[in-house]
Amino acid sequence: MIRFFFICCLALLFFGPLKAQRPDSSFLMDNIYKVKLGEKTLWGFYERETGEILSPAAYDSIKYQFRLEQDLRYYEIQKNGKWGLLNKDLSAWMPPKYDKVNYRYKLDPARIFVEVGGKYGIFNEDGSEWLAPIYDEIMFDGNYFKVKKGEKWGILTIRGEEYLPICFAHIYDNLEPKYSLVRQENKQLWSVYNWLAQNGNSPCELQPELSFERIEYFNEFFTVYKDGLWGVANDEGKLLIERKYKELEPFSFLPLRWLKVLEKDKYGILRLDSLGKLDTILDPIYDDIGIDPDNYKLMARYKGKEDYMYEGEGYFNFAYDGIKYFLRHQLFIIELNGKAGVANVEKDILIPPKKYNQLHIIDRNTFMVQKGGKWGVVDAQNRELIAPAFTNFDFRKEGYFFAADGEKWGVVSLKKGILLPPKYEDVVILPKGRFLVQKGGKWGVVAVGGRIIEPIKWETYSYPRGSQEIELIKGNKSFKYKL
Repeated sequence: MIRFFFICCLALLFFGPLKAQRPDSSFLMDNIYKVKLGEKTLWGFYERETGEILSPAAYDSIKYQFRLEQDLRYYEIQKNGKWGLLNKDLSAWMPPKYDKVNYRYKLDPARIFVEVGGKYGIFNEDGSEWLAPIYDEIMFDGNYFKVKKGEKWGILTIRGEEYLPICFAHIYDNLEPKYSLVRQENKQLWSVYNWLAQNGNSPCELQPELSFERIEYFNEFFTVYKDGLWGVANDEGKLLIERKYKELEPFSFLPLRWLKVLEKDKYGILRLDSLGKLDTILDPIYDDIGIDPDNYKLMARYKGKEDYMYEGEGYFNFAYDGIKYFLRHQLFIIELNGKAGVANVEKDILIPPKKYNQLHIIDRNTFMVQKGGKWGVVDAQNRELIAPAFTNFDFRKEGYFFAADGEKWGVVSLKKGILLPPKYEDVVILPKGRFLVQKGGKWGVVAVGGRIIEPIKWETYSYPRGSQEIELIKGNKSFKYKL
C-alpha cells in the first residue's frame, strides 16, 4: 500500500493530476503534452498545476527554449510543416509560416532570422518585418550584412541600409566594407569598391584601369598585380608605386611599411609612409634580402657575398661568403673560401678565415675550432689552448669537454689540458677529480690521467642523482664506492 501511494505521488509530481490524462496522451514537463493519433503525433499545451488543457493538440512539434543567463523562455512551434514562435505565456509572437526560424537573441538589437520558400529575411524582436524575405543568402559578421539576391551580392549596414549595391558576382570582405574587393561574372579581375564609388561612373561597373588580377591590403594601401607585374595603389585607386616589379610584398614588421621588390632579377626595399611618400631603403641591386631570425637584423646577398646592412651599406662591404652575428657575444663568425673566422663589432678580425673549417663560440674569448677534421680550442688572440686533435667535442659550461678520438672518449679542461685520455667507451664525471669509465664493456673508477682507483671489471652501476656513493655491480656481487 505504501509503495502504491509513493508511485501515485510521483505521478502527480511529474505529470499533473491524473484526471487530465487520457489513454492516448502523454503529459510532459514545460506545460507540453502530446497525443498519438495512429502514426501521427500532435502537440499542445496544458496547465501543469491543474491539468487544464490550454490549447488543443494542433502542432507538429513544440520545442521549449530556456536561456538562464538572459532569463529567456519561449516556444518554437511547428504547424503544417511551418515554424513560428510563441511567448512563454503562449501568446502569439511569430506565426507558424516559415521553413526555418532562428531567434538571434545575443545580437544587439536581437533579431529573428527566417527562411521561407528558399528566401531569407530578418524580423525585429517584436515580430515586425525588418528585412523582407527576398534574399537568397544573408551573412552577418556583427557589424554588416552581406546579402545575395539572385546571383548578385551586396552589403547592408547594421540598420539595413544599402552600403554596397547588390550588383556584384563576388565580394571579398576587407577590414572595412568600402575596401571590399569586388568582381563581376566571367571576369578574372578584381577592384576595390571605394575606387569605383569615387571615380564617377556606376559603382557596379569595373573600370579597366582600376581592375587587377590580385589586390592585397597593405596598411592603408593596396598592392596590385596584373600582367605579371606588381605596384601599389592608394584608397582611391591611384598608383603610388608604378606597376613594374616582378615581386612585391610586405617585408619584415608591417609598421615599418617596407616592401621587398624584385626588378630585373634583383631585390630592393621600398618604404611608403602614411602619406604615401615613397622612399628607397635599398636599391634593387641585391641577389636576395632577408631578416636574420636570431637577431632581427637586415641581411643581403650581393655578387655571391653575404653581409648585414647598416645605413644602406654592407657592414663588412660584402667581403665574406657567409656571416653570422651573435648578439650575446657581439661577435661575427665569418666565412671565406670554405674557412671560418671571427670578427668583433668594431670590425677587427680576431681569427682570420684562413685556417679553420668550422668554428663555434664558447664565450667572447674562447672558440672551438676544427682543422683537418679535428677539433681544438683557441682564444681571441688566435692562440691554441687545446690543439686540434679530437674528432668530436662536447663542451660543458663547467669549463671542460668530453673529447673523442674516433669512438673513444676522454676529458679535456681549458685550464688543465687533458684530464683523461680518449680511450674509453663512456665517461661520467665524479667529484674530486674522479671519473666513472667504461672500457671493454666493463666499468670502474679512475683518477686524472687514467690512474686506476677501482678496477675496471664491473658489469654495470647504480648512481642515483644526489647520491654520495656509486654501487658497482657484477652478477650478484656489488661494491659501494664512496664519493
